[in-house]
Amino acid sequence: VPTPTPIPTPTPVPGSPNAVIETQDVIITYKVTSDWKSGFQADVSIENKTAGVLKNWELSFELDRVVGPPWNARLVSKTGNRYTFDGQPFTWNKDIPAKKKVSFGFTGS
Repeated sequence: VPTPTPIPTPTPVPGSPNAVIETQDVIITYKVTSDWKSGFQADVSIENKTAGVLKNWELSFELDRVVGPPWNARLVSKTGNRYTFDGQPFTWNKDIPAKKKVSFGFTGS
């Protein structure tokens, strides 16, 4: 009887098409909307699962790519491959209403 060979779980590649992370309070979705080999465009959404407003959101993540200026968010800091964004300068995007989401995007290489 042949022994099945396990299929390895793919390792996410930075800039990969989709990543979804869910916590008790939020669902974060990262999606590459365009990829032209030397660069890419990505959209990020943060969905509030709670019954209250999430004020002054901030999101940090690791990405082994160079990120350009974002839209609908501010790049707060970059340390190594760790990027931190928030919505502070944008009155329409800095707080996440109950059961709603905000989004922002950026290009990178």
